[in-house]
Amino acid sequence: MKIVNFLRAGAALVCTGVILALSGCATNPSTTTTLITHATIVAEEKTPTTTGATSSKSATNSSTKVQGGSKTAPKKTTPPPPPLVKLGANTPMASYLNEALSLLGYMPVRFTPAHQMTLSAAMQALGKVQTPLPGSYAWKDKGTASQLSSLWKPLTDNVITEGALMRFQTDHNLAADGVAGPQTWKALSQALTAQQISTAPYLFITVTEHPTEVLKLWKNGTVVLQTAANTGIASSPTTLGTWPIYLRYQSQEMRGTTPWGTTYDDPGVPYVNYFYQGEAVHGFSRPSYGSPQSMGCVEIPITTAETVYNTVTLGTLVSVRSS
Repeated sequence: MKIVNFLRAGAALVCTGVILALSGCATNPSTTTTLITHATIVAEEKTPTTTGATSSKSATNSSTKVQGGSKTAPKKTTPPPPPLVKLGANTPMASYLNEALSLLGYMPVRFTPAHQMTLSAAMQALGKVQTPLPGSYAWKDKGTASQLSSLWKPLTDNVITEGALMRFQTDHNLAADGVAGPQTWKALSQALTAQQISTAPYLFITVTEHPTEVLKLWKNGTVVLQTAANTGIASSPTTLGTWPIYLRYQSQEMRGTTPWGTTYDDPGVPYVNYFYQGEAVHGFSRPSYGSPQSMGCVEIPITTAETVYNTVTLGTLVSVRSS
């Protein structure tokens, strides 16, 4: 259900304390229950800096003698680190990011370099120099294209890029925040050079509210799971749009106050996948499904939620539509 004024956390957020929520969805998606995430976290926020340290020899000899006098040794300059690239960026580095993720198998689109360059040669080139190559894209399958093509922008860091990058970061033990920083650029270069191509299927979820509420799980353009679902009631609707799953819990207690002032406490809400602020796909027991009943989350039967939870990952897109 719906979280008010929640600032989106990284995929490895671990918090303790009281959990406040709106009817079945936490106002703070932290919990004392099990958090499922990846093993090693490397923060992306800080850019590496160099110090003024020099060798003992240069520290004691600030100049080098030459015939007839002395000459100050030239200072070595360090090239600036690559910029941080995040959702919405429309720069050459964003274009490079799309090409790199496509060649590494994380995108639903296939990049083909121009001038008859082989994919292997393209990966080697991108691994050495962070400059985008000329080329073109094509969707890998018609099913995914029919659902996500309006979101794809080859020269921009779009939501498809963000989700794909989170999956790459998870695979390479980085903080899955969907932001390309120094550690991510390094990992991308290494993966391209080593041609470490992911063979995992491309997954995404769609949720439609009309004529009945339905959740579908897609795998490589084909629906592999379909179930009736409950989205938010009129006074606390589920937000329409597309976002990547950024936080997951196997179980979470959800407490809070409804829009009409009553309180509730739902312990052990299972198979929770947060995709937008405090809105999540999760299991919840209801007499029926297929109509607005939640405070903003997407509720599905518990056994089905377990299947979804065990299939999707951080970075899997969830797209909520009115129809």
